[in-house]
Amino acid sequence: MDLYAYASAGTLQSTPDAPTFFSLDGGKTSLASFDTTSDNSDWADLPQYRNDAFGAYAYPGYATSITTLDTTLMSVLGFDIACFCPGTMIETPLGDRKVETLRIGDEVWTPNGPARIKWIGKSAYEGRFLAQNPLMLPVIFLPGSLGEGMPRCAMRVSPGHGIFLHGVLVPAWRLVNGVNVLQTPCEAKVEYRHIQLERHDLLRADGALSESYLNGTPRSWFQNAAEYAALYPCEADEPYESCVPRHDDGWVLEAVRDWVNRRAGLAGGMAEGAMQGVLDEAGPALCRGWAWCPQTPELPVELLVLAGGTVLARVVANSYRQDLRAAGIGKGVYGFSVALPDGVSGAISVRRASDGALLGGDAQSRAAA
Repeated sequence: MDLYAYASAGTLQSTPDAPTFFSLDGGKTSLASFDTTSDNSDWADLPQYRNDAFGAYAYPGYATSITTLDTTLMSVLGFDIACFCPGTMIETPLGDRKVETLRIGDEVWTPNGPARIKWIGKSAYEGRFLAQNPLMLPVIFLPGSLGEGMPRCAMRVSPGHGIFLHGVLVPAWRLVNGVNVLQTPCEAKVEYRHIQLERHDLLRADGALSESYLNGTPRSWFQNAAEYAALYPCEADEPYESCVPRHDDGWVLEAVRDWVNRRAGLAGGMAEGAMQGVLDEAGPALCRGWAWCPQTPELPVELLVLAGGTVLARVVANSYRQDLRAAGIGKGVYGFSVALPDGVSGAISVRRASDGALLGGDAQSRAAA
């Protein structure tokens, strides 16, 4: 949260209890003021926040709730959701229907047969509050981007929505390439619908396969959370087990990204050119850091992890790190982390696989002999 707490335009607030405001555009626009008399992570004690569950104080007569401001704050901290935008056509046993026309109890198509809708979560955001946040702006899949006739038309989903390709689910926003998978700023209101079944499963939306709601987001985050509590007051609200493997980073994600990019006529491969990055930790149990090439920010860097000159692992630096994005380092998807085997000896180092370029950094640890 500190990465979005500003003292003035371009200046993050570093002084406790000093006037601070919440901003998504580097301090140019204040969305709300943080409190200086109670908890610094709460909204200030002002009349406009007195029905807000994130406000500094509670007052008799005010029913507090999770507001759009709260969900905007949560989204930039990394809480994402898996859902469809209105207009998306969902396949049902009786034919395709717009997602916004579906109701609790209706049946939808899944690979395992018809499944009943248990609940439909709803959330909405003012587009101007989302700025260019890749974790909240809708992702648009153009026709054929996911295969022949998949989707049939431009499909809009939330960035965290799991897209099914080659037997796995990957987050929609990680497939954005600017050609056949888009993500652009918007000023209009952004709405999402979250279809929850009795268990996690696959749905067919606009002719493409993606996921139903996984039930991993806090229920109170939805604007109609009270409806679920009323329908299922005695039920344990536990996250589902994913119906197929999910990959947010690593080699599997990169293979799916490469396949989608080649359908768009984009060149694949790994990043070349001047490499920047930091080796944050180099043993004894973990090797982690980040690496990217500013000239080709959409391509990941392939790295070798070595101990005393012996290769221990080959990794791809494509994990999302909020600190990198906040620092203006592309989309922040340039992290890596490798567990080191027991008994490794020699200095730990990381080099680019293509040319042996050494990744610099401050970590000076050595693996235990």
